[in-house]
Amino acid sequence: MRRWLGRYSVYGAFWTRFMHWGAASSPRFLVPVYVLGYCLLFFLACAPPRRAVLSNLQRLFPHLSAPARWWRCWRVFWQFSCVQADAATAQLGEPMFAWEVHGLEHLDHMRHHPGGVILITAHMGNYDVAARAFAGRFGRRVNAVRAPERNAETQAYLNRQREDQSHPEFAIHYNLSDRLLGMRLLQLLQDGEVVAIQGDRVLFDVSPIRIDCAPPDQPGGDLEWNLPKGPLVLASMARAPLYPVFITRSGWHRYRIDFEPPFECKTRRNHRQQDLEDCVRQWSHRLFRRVYKDWDQWFVFEPALQTREPRSPAGEP
Repeated sequence: MRRWLGRYSVYGAFWTRFMHWGAASSPRFLVPVYVLGYCLLFFLACAPPRRAVLSNLQRLFPHLSAPARWWRCWRVFWQFSCVQADAATAQLGEPMFAWEVHGLEHLDHMRHHPGGVILITAHMGNYDVAARAFAGRFGRRVNAVRAPERNAETQAYLNRQREDQSHPEFAIHYNLSDRLLGMRLLQLLQDGEVVAIQGDRVLFDVSPIRIDCAPPDQPGGDLEWNLPKGPLVLASMARAPLYPVFITRSGWHRYRIDFEPPFECKTRRNHRQQDLEDCVRQWSHRLFRRVYKDWDQWFVFEPALQTREPRSPAGEP
């Protein structure tokens, strides 16, 4: 019974299959109508992710009224539904997407970097579709790291779909509990390949680090979140630069890709913890600026933001 009900949870296979079925069976001109129905059903039926998005929005924009927060929550679900529809139609071999790329000088710099590099991104836009579309343009193989799906049936279904869309310059590695992934990724970086990883969400047994979201003089200066420290530790061990890249949906079958200037993690022997925190903080500030700007495209359906507790002055308990 529990297994049957799990199929219809937010992480179950029902929602993925439902979207893929609609994308395959609906005439092209009716796809927006189908997406609207999917979004409405998903928004009403899945209360935990809805509450999580409302919570994150409340902390991002504390002065918003309740109706305004609900409207923005709907917009997050709408963008997510459109992205899901695009992913489904891409796996059917259509349609062609329009890509608007900014920061080409950083992409060119990355292509000419002699060693391995890390693309660090967030749960925004169409991660898989973009990686496959641009895999052949990096001059080396792209290795995308993904968390496994929480539902085994969903994982099996998506594995079959991704196998049909395989690309010789693109590979997917799942962050399983065998703890061997870090060594495999380190070897790939030492071989000069690209590792693409999302660094905004802590799931399963991923090691987190609690860090402030933004500088105190910017909006959100009193917020903090847990970020995965694995990508930054990997960059430090491999001495590989991190290239932030953000993908956002800009219209129907249209996406914008922003490549940002790279940064590196210092590796001072006697200051490793401090260097790691400085590196995570640098990524946190860049990530927060993007989340604050493109809040409707941040697809994190768990409570991610917390208000930082006031620190006691020195000498007080």
